[in-house]
Amino acid sequence: MPTKAELGTELDALRAETEALRKAREKRTEQNEHNNEQAEADAEKSASGEPDTSDKNQEDMEKNLSDIAAEIEALAEKNPKIALIGVFVAGLIIGRLIAR
Repeated sequence: MPTKAELGTELDALRAETEALRKAREKRTEQNEHNNEQAEADAEKSASGEPDTSDKNQEDMEKNLSDIAAEIEALAEKNPKIALIGVFVAGLIIGRLIAR
């Protein structure tokens, strides 16, 4: 049976880990907000008639993919059961496509 001191140490470690996760989530949220603001500004520029380059489109696509990956990672941290079910279903779908 753990002692009170051991439980206190473990609780402090869990609190520090929770704080680190909260800060990481806040940072991702700030990045997403920044990306959304930048996307809105880009949309305004494209609506004004300025030509859009393929390099810009490539960068936007990479940002979107990284945002999606960050959101999936956050979901997996919050709900690991849902993430496992999603991976299982994706595996079934890929397996069915390969089997054809």
